[in-house]
Amino acid sequence: MKNSACSIVVFFIVMLIGCADSQNDQRIKRFQLKCTYDHTMTKDSLEIVRRAVHDFAVISGPLAREYVSDIDSIYVHFIPALDDYLCGEDICAVLEIEIIISSKPQEIPNSFYCIGHHLFYHVNSKGISVAKKCAMNIFGTGEEIKNTIYGYGFYKTDRFNYL
Repeated sequence: MKNSACSIVVFFIVMLIGCADSQNDQRIKRFQLKCTYDHTMTKDSLEIVRRAVHDFAVISGPLAREYVSDIDSIYVHFIPALDDYLCGEDICAVLEIEIIISSKPQEIPNSFYCIGHHLFYHVNSKGISVAKKCAMNIFGTGEEIKNTIYGYGFYKTDRFNYL
């Protein structure tokens, strides 16, 4: 009897975890559906960019999970590599993700001061640079986003090493 009770508890825990993952997947899909891509991208570039947007959504914590309903639109721009002299290693973007927050957000805390903001995330093979404090707050990976000498926040990750 004791074993069957334990089995039932384990079964329900597995089901709850599966439901949570499914719910996160649905929110990430909603995030991706809000994206408008730069029309000048080639088909090959677009595949890489869509993969990067998916990876961005997966690691972005509450942005793509809890706050997706407060996003009015997302624009994804491909930025060609610049001369190394002109860009530091942590702010030279390959991909720019512009997220426009609703003028009446329901989920994002007011203390983040993000109402109606345009938030820019620059993604390259070394990580993600962020220019606004509210963009850093709603990105919320649970890990500290380091401030750089340029006044930007930088989230270091090798998840985008294919860019």
